[in-house]
Parts: sequence; structure tokens; C-alpha cells
Amino acid sequence: MSNKPKFKLEEVRNIFYTYSGKASEIIRNLSLAGIAIVWILKTDDTQEIPQTLIYPLISFVLSLLFDLIQYLFGGVFWHYKTRDLERDDSVNPDSIDIDTDLVDNFTYVCMILKLIFMIVGHVLIMRHMVLILFPNI
Repeated sequence: MSNKPKFKLEEVRNIFYTYSGKASEIIRNLSLAGIAIVWILKTDDTQEIPQTLIYPLISFVLSLLFDLIQYLFGGVFWHYKTRDLERDDSVNPDSIDIDTDLVDNFTYVCMILKLIFMIVGHVLIMRHMVLILFPNI
């Protein structure tokens, strides 16, 4: 006999939504923090950003862009899907069968891309800091 807990599909979905929503929030905050770090690491009072900080900045902006695309795509998809279902009189509101593969896969790819760009941005900032601290490397 197994002591593993049993879950309903709705519970599993809610767990996924909780963790993916929190991950998105953390990635967003780390990307914004990365942009702030780039701003702080500017070496002089001019508005120019050093060349070694341009790529991290672009990575953080891309991370935030994919965050926006993820939620916009999902929101637009569900808006139109809801409108179509509301207009269809043959739909049973208690039992709706919706193929969500497109939106699920697309938003998942956006989540992975924003994570990758955020990590790349922070790695490039660390590289910049190493080059400043140890210029002979």
C-alpha cells in the first residue's frame, strides 16, 4: 500500500499555477534588479553605458519582453475563447472541452526564454564585474 498523496486534476493545475506564477514574479524582479545593477555600474556621469553592460541590459529587456508576451498571449487567447464560448448556445457551461495545447506550449516557451535571458544577463554582469576587479585576466 502506497502512502503517496492522491490529487485531483484541478489541484495539480492549481499547484502548477502557483509555482509558475511565483517563478514568473521572481524572474521579473531579478530582471528589473539586473537593469538597476547596470545603471549602478555605469562608470561615469555621462549617460553612456559601457559596452560590456549593453548585452546584459538587452538580456534583461528581452526577459521582460517575453514576460509581457507570455501574459498578453494567454490573456488574448482566453479572452477570445471565452467570447466564442459565450456566443455558442450549444455549449454546456458546466462541461467545456477546450484544446489548450497551443496557449500552454507557447506560454511555457516564453517562460523558459525569459528565464534564460535573465540568467544570461546576470552571468554577463558577473563577467563585467570580474573584468573590473581583475583587469589582468
